[in-house]
Amino acid sequence: ADLHVARELIDEDNTNVFQVNLGGILAMLTDAYMWQHEYQKAIETTDELLATGRYELEPDSASWKRIFTDPGSLSSPSEPIWSLYRDIEFDPGNGIANYIGSGDRTSSFVMDPNVLARWEQQGDQDFRESLTYDTLDAEQVGSVAFIWKYFPLDAATGDPGESLPPRDQAEIRNPMYRLADILLLRAEAYNQLDNEAEAVALLNEVRTRAGLPSVT
Repeated sequence: ADLHVARELIDEDNTNVFQVNLGGILAMLTDAYMWQHEYQKAIETTDELLATGRYELEPDSASWKRIFTDPGSLSSPSEPIWSLYRDIEFDPGNGIANYIGSGDRTSSFVMDPNVLARWEQQGDQDFRESLTYDTLDAEQVGSVAFIWKYFPLDAATGDPGESLPPRDQAEIRNPMYRLADILLLRAEAYNQLDNEAEAVALLNEVRTRAGLPSVT
């Protein structure tokens, strides 16, 4: 009910990715409907989100990386819908670097081995792999403590590993929703409604963009 009230009150002209704009409200509604198994309503909400014309999948690895490091710099239409921003100048103690792996190796978690195995199996075929985690760590020790996705590439080397800041200097732009999330939720809703063709087509949009072969 709160989201429906917000939908009526929101400034529809606001496109600031760091604020809960119309797209963010529709994304949350979609998520809520999926949890409630209201699949047709999820389709209708994603229809409305897509009809805004504000969103499309980023076409290549460079712009995909910016979803996680500088979403506000992407030209509309773009993939980010709503992101949270942690600014070290105003919130130096946010501690987020501890969770995604800062340059002083403070990360307190590793990737799930099953997820990591799937990534490693896809390898260079999927451009997201080398931009998401420390692939050398994965090869040498079989686990990953550095989640490179949230750190900018080093300007000189192009290597995420060269630019990991110390934990007290991590400035994070964390995507809460982006178009790929919505397309996959929409695919799941269509699948639950026994519309396999639409579900597979949406899944393949995300796979094709990543460089992976289509599935049937």
